[in-house]
Amino acid sequence: SVVAVQHLRERGGALINLGSELSDVAIPLQGAYVASKHAVKGFTDALRIELADEHAPVSVTLVKPAGIDTLFVEHAKNYLDHEPKLPQPVYAPEVVAEAILHAAAHPRRDIYAGGASRGMAWFGRSAPRAYDAMTSRLGVKAQLTSEPRRDGDSLYESGTGLSERSGRHGRVR
Repeated sequence: SVVAVQHLRERGGALINLGSELSDVAIPLQGAYVASKHAVKGFTDALRIELADEHAPVSVTLVKPAGIDTLFVEHAKNYLDHEPKLPQPVYAPEVVAEAILHAAAHPRRDIYAGGASRGMAWFGRSAPRAYDAMTSRLGVKAQLTSEPRRDGDSLYESGTGLSERSGRHGRVR
């Protein structure tokens, strides 16, 4: 709201947006998600620059988690023949919560949540052709289970209740 923005301009504060490791790199099967996270990164970067131009005492941080054990996969529309999964490693939701709390108290431009997030972004920037080759070879397989697709529509008819974690991703860090 306008009142909240005015309050931030006068007293300072922190704006924290939630991106993803996919704000920096792409993977197959998640093109729409990758595009949305690239958009969040672009918006966050532009907002940071605009606030700096106004000398507003506001930090703007983009938190970029790796795969997190939430119901992300279970709530996604699945057009595949098999059930999808998050590629390993998968981290606990508390990893992201701690990163957000850290950003609120310690201004940083970007915070990676989960070591794999920083590693994927670094690999994609440092060796883009090698990253593309590896991801095209392994990316689809890493996101599919051997289970056939479930009946129903996970996007509109989720049956997971009020769960916060899927518990389907194997080892969670």
